[in-house]
Amino acid sequence: MGSRSITIASIPVTCADNSVNMVEISVRYEAGGMNYFTYRESKRGYYVSVSPVKIEKHNGYETRSFMAFSGTKALLQEAKRFGQGKLEEIAIKTNVNTPVVRRMLDKILAEGGLTIVESEAA
Repeated sequence: MGSRSITIASIPVTCADNSVNMVEISVRYEAGGMNYFTYRESKRGYYVSVSPVKIEKHNGYETRSFMAFSGTKALLQEAKRFGQGKLEEIAIKTNVNTPVVRRMLDKILAEGGLTIVESEAA
């Protein structure tokens, strides 16, 4: 079985305290149910998430550090069950310029005091 999450973008960022160096945008399937942190019912389906992360490489290994409650997610499509093909289809249609993703990215950048690192490609 394939992964239930697909990273669609990794955006390099900077911040004052160097606690974050990347914002990852991914599409994933969630089985839904009770969220015991928020005490809210979560719907079953395909979600897009935007999360700040610190990625470090040491001796050929990569570590990823996430700050609790610093990301955001939005339901893209409800589904009764997981389908790898459907996940891939939704991931292809979803990108940084999709309106819901753009709003989420702007929110994460503003709340975290993050700045996108512009590429130096000519």
